[in-house]
Amino acid sequence: MSPQPLVEAKQVPPSWVRSLADVDGDGDGDLVWRHGREIRVALSTRSSFAPGTVWTPWNVHADFQLADVNNDGRADLIGRADGVGQIEVALSTGSGFLPSTPWTAWNKDASYTLADVNGDGRADLIGRLPGSSEIHVALSTGSGFVPSVAWTYWRPDAEFKLADVNNDRRADLVGRVPGSTALHAALSTGTSFNPSTVWVTWPSAADFQLADVNADGRADVVGRAAGTIPIQVALSTGSGFFSPRSWTVWSAQAEYQLGDVTGDGGADLVARTPGDIQVARSTGLAFETSAPWAVDSVPVASYVSAVSGPLLQSHIEAICANGRRMPETDANWRSLNAAANYVADQFTRMGYAVRRERVSFQGRWVGDNIIATRLGSTYPSSYIEITGHYDGGAEGARTGAKDNATGTATVLEMARVLASYPNQHSLRFIAFAGEELYVDAPGSMTHVENSLSAGENIVANLNIDTTGTGYPVAGVTYRDSRFLTLWYRGTASYELARMYGMAVRYAGIPLDVYAEDIGTECQSDERSYSVHGLVGLSSLGEWRYSLYHQTDDVPENVNIDNVRWATQANVALALFLDHAARF
Repeated sequence: MSPQPLVEAKQVPPSWVRSLADVDGDGDGDLVWRHGREIRVALSTRSSFAPGTVWTPWNVHADFQLADVNNDGRADLIGRADGVGQIEVALSTGSGFLPSTPWTAWNKDASYTLADVNGDGRADLIGRLPGSSEIHVALSTGSGFVPSVAWTYWRPDAEFKLADVNNDRRADLVGRVPGSTALHAALSTGTSFNPSTVWVTWPSAADFQLADVNADGRADVVGRAAGTIPIQVALSTGSGFFSPRSWTVWSAQAEYQLGDVTGDGGADLVARTPGDIQVARSTGLAFETSAPWAVDSVPVASYVSAVSGPLLQSHIEAICANGRRMPETDANWRSLNAAANYVADQFTRMGYAVRRERVSFQGRWVGDNIIATRLGSTYPSSYIEITGHYDGGAEGARTGAKDNATGTATVLEMARVLASYPNQHSLRFIAFAGEELYVDAPGSMTHVENSLSAGENIVANLNIDTTGTGYPVAGVTYRDSRFLTLWYRGTASYELARMYGMAVRYAGIPLDVYAEDIGTECQSDERSYSVHGLVGLSSLGEWRYSLYHQTDDVPENVNIDNVRWATQANVALALFLDHAARF
């Protein structure tokens, strides 16, 4: 790991990051998600979801939303690349999305959402700048968005959502001030929003979504308080919302979305679990007991529980046995090569064919990447890459334990645990050379460039670097050993971080997961993927207190619980990713 600036970490909201929208125009909601550099769609049959198929490539640094912007009855793909002041639209053909084209300029820092606010059947662009009280609207022409104008004023700290709550075909503004129990609505006139009025008392601790659950043309309020199981619904009267009441119970851990997947006009509850996709149909008075719409069991528990702390510890000891592992002095070279040979031997003992990839930096050889691959049964040319660098350490005996013998040990242990797993995608386990040569990280950079030149599709990179915090050394107080940081770059990587959080939750791993957007600064090997338009994510312990690059970064100062939990989390995420192409 290279020296880092301090970056603010935020707790990761777990999510499967799936969207519901009618993209083929048949009247029922379909499942849409990102898979690596692709947007995939699983069409609704009104009783199940068909297996997912690729509808278009999509920039991994761009977000996306779905709405019908040209009034053809099919939801289109709308997005904006990170740091770019432009909204792009990819129109739906009913079986795919056309290549995206720019529809309007939009401030790169401004929020945006889509809804038909003037009742012409075309979704419009609505948003505001951070700290601004002006809500701006850019109407859709069907082939672009007109310049935006202010439609109303709304407190800068107040959230808002849009839906037609009075059945006049125009989306209205609904929201609240933080901590308030008053849910306000500002009705659309077609050219502006009226002043807001209180429509219902809603618990301040409860989230809220807007959807028409009883098929009367008016969007209702649906939500629940954090950590609770009742799903509350407040039906719209057209001039207010009835008091909320429980429509069903739902696992407190299960994320849910709302959409009419049955084509009857009423929005249903949809959720992804580790084993299937559950749908609870709306009857108009309640949600029925949920039923599986797509079964694709992810066998998480047995693989997660197979991760061995003692084996991880033995790998760390072996990799650190000869001291500093860098392409410098003869002694350091010997240590580097000894670690590479150890990794290759371990892969071989597990039954993998091992490949070495020569790495050069500034015209000289600096080591080899050590690569083991398990080909996928369904997507053999698409790779989930699990990586960690094996170079590093300070001058002195047995150094470089946390940075990054721990990451290399995780790669080895994941290769062992998944050696007999029936993977759909190809799994590639890599110990990188050259990460500690800073900005260029030539080991991972060489590998990514070689892989892309060969036409391979890298779905995602799960990189592990500097786990194992938790034990106090030299007077430094560490954070709790349950702490884990994820480094991400851009929208798609953050979506992967949210999936990581969901995998941790479902696998019952006792980690508190945080994420840091580390931009373009060199951090670890995930950068080599990001700069080539790929999805990369690094798992770390509390690296600010990890004593990396110091002489007391030795095996006995590694918190093996943190390493084991980080390994388990990456096993769970790899399993979920392997199944994510279908649903």
